[in-house]
Amino acid sequence: MKKLLLFIITAFIIIAIGISGYIAYERFTLHQTVDKFLEKRDAIEQVKTRETHYDSKLNEFYEEIVFKDEPNLEYDMRIRDVKYSVLSTAYGKNGEVRGKYSNGY
Repeated sequence: MKKLLLFIITAFIIIAIGISGYIAYERFTLHQTVDKFLEKRDAIEQVKTRETHYDSKLNEFYEEIVFKDEPNLEYDMRIRDVKYSVLSTAYGKNGEVRGKYSNGY
């Protein structure tokens, strides 16, 4: 009985560590990819706020970014494909708009 309990606890700990590691890896990859995207556009200094969120419907992480020079627009930045390119979409009060840092679909 003790061996079974020890096995269950050990398995639970290993699974928890694995899930935590996967989440940390996904967030880190997103952050690095978005940083590279912003550096290409010389926009890294213009970031006012930056938050990482998880979309459970699409099962992916994304970042919401507001820039100093466009405070009324909120950018939704996601990793688009295996090549780690960024899909940058701007949202204003009336829905999706074309922003200075958008790259479309």
